[in-house]
Amino acid sequence: MVIVTHWQSLFSNGRRTGLRILSEVCRRVQGCLGEQVQWTHCSELARIIAAQDSPRQVVF
Repeated sequence: MVIVTHWQSLFSNGRRTGLRILSEVCRRVQGCLGEQVQWTHCSELARIIAAQDSPRQVVF
């Protein structure tokens, strides 16, 4: 699962509603899937995908 959003949506005009919702979603995902979840940054995900699609090793 990949969650894509914009900072503006998370910050919600200063109310941080989206951040609270994202935090709850992450808590529930972790609670249901536990060790099956690999939390990562976008940059790391890009490296993993690039390495899978390339016949040679990609080094950033």
